[in-house]
Amino acid sequence: MATSLLERLPRLVVHGRRQAQRLMESTTGRNRERAVPLEVVVAPDDPVSEGRVRRLVCGAPALCVAALIAELRQGDGAPLDRVVLDLHPAGDDDTHALAARLARWAPCIALLRKLAPEAVFVPQFPEGERGPLQLVFDAFGWPATMRETAARDTTTLLLADDATRLTALARPHAAWIACVRDAAGCAALRRNLLLRGDTSFCIEEVGATPAEWTRRNAAAQPVKAMHAALAAFGAKALASPAVCTTPAGRRRAGGDVLLGETLRDGVRSLVWVDAPDRRTGEATLSRAVTRREVSHYPHVTILGWHFAPTLSQQLATRAD
Repeated sequence: MATSLLERLPRLVVHGRRQAQRLMESTTGRNRERAVPLEVVVAPDDPVSEGRVRRLVCGAPALCVAALIAELRQGDGAPLDRVVLDLHPAGDDDTHALAARLARWAPCIALLRKLAPEAVFVPQFPEGERGPLQLVFDAFGWPATMRETAARDTTTLLLADDATRLTALARPHAAWIACVRDAAGCAALRRNLLLRGDTSFCIEEVGATPAEWTRRNAAAQPVKAMHAALAAFGAKALASPAVCTTPAGRRRAGGDVLLGETLRDGVRSLVWVDAPDRRTGEATLSRAVTRREVSHYPHVTILGWHFAPTLSQQLATRAD
């Protein structure tokens, strides 16, 4: 394993730094990564100190770190004193895939140096992996790794492949931010915290806003994504009165919708496709219904990417 990793190390480090450099672009501006609150768990009898930070951030680790960097740049985040990176495999089938695990973690390791350059770095890994992993950490510029007990007034960032290991790392009555890769791991950690009596923390999600989702999945071609959705639905695009895209394929102002038409059983229907960086809600519904009436269509179908949770209530209220 050490020989195999040594052969891949230069490529691994270059890949990690390139990915980190690309993700750094997601820490500023309107489309920056952000952690969106999903749930706040509070119990009046929890002895948590005033101002103590306890956060469960759900999302890819590198995106979570990018969101934390954005918070620090905005002056909203708390400085981190310790970073605990647990590289134990998440499953038995991953035990011998050290190189694959590091390939997933490389961008995050590079970003951690931007997030907390002065923090104490505490890596945890299976026996027999210390030598190869130390080479990787040295290549990314981490100082000598340390293992020490955290003071009560420090804030610790916790990252792990196996979310079940985060329960032990999130010390009771301490300040921590735990990054969990997926919703299942977040739910398991939430349950474990409640079972042991930790009942004051918040749960957030990274990548939940439409703009962030679009940047990662549609890149700079949102109009092509809208046309693909229209074609997948089996509709034909209507002639646009104006050019809504730039030569590079980006959407111009006012090009937030794509209209199409279907003909089924002799009945014409209007098809409305929302832009992938918009949330489809009551405003979209009102615009689509008005367009249907003006264009004399008996029906309108709305295709969206991110629907407001109250949309079904608004549809029921209209009784249309």
